[in-house]
Amino acid sequence: YTSGSTGKPKGVMLRHRGVCNLYSQVKKMIEPVEGNVLCSTNSVFDCFIVETLMPLAMGRCVVLADEEEMMLPWKLAALLEEQNVGVFEMTPARLKMCLGNEAFCKAAGNIKISLIGGEVLTKPLLEQFCQYNDGIVMNIYGPTEYTVYTTMTRVWPDEHITIGKPMQNT
Repeated sequence: YTSGSTGKPKGVMLRHRGVCNLYSQVKKMIEPVEGNVLCSTNSVFDCFIVETLMPLAMGRCVVLADEEEMMLPWKLAALLEEQNVGVFEMTPARLKMCLGNEAFCKAAGNIKISLIGGEVLTKPLLEQFCQYNDGIVMNIYGPTEYTVYTTMTRVWPDEHITIGKPMQNT
């Protein structure tokens, strides 16, 4: 489901070839990264595909966050540490909320690759996150109709943030 620019949730049909294309891109990105993949998204949202189906297709372990872990930064922090999470995905708004918690900030240091998308990633937020994490941060963007993401780029706190270039075949 997506709300797009309307704010009203609506179902979107994804094409098989779009999912296959996204899988090839995600595989290149997360395959070399050690640690488990966190799924902290409700199953009705498009990024659930990236957090579950794709890592499982790669033979990776997926850690499923429960409802409290999805909502409470200190519970999410405990899950990150207990389950050796190396890859996570979240929106900038959620990241900002989590960075207000000391336990999350400490646990964030173990993340190897962070996929941040769904909203504008601001420079102050990226700078704040990178105080606690020196892993790879990817800015990801795309309308659900194009199978979750269409652009991505690695971002650094001392550089201009863009949405990147189109992924292959998009």
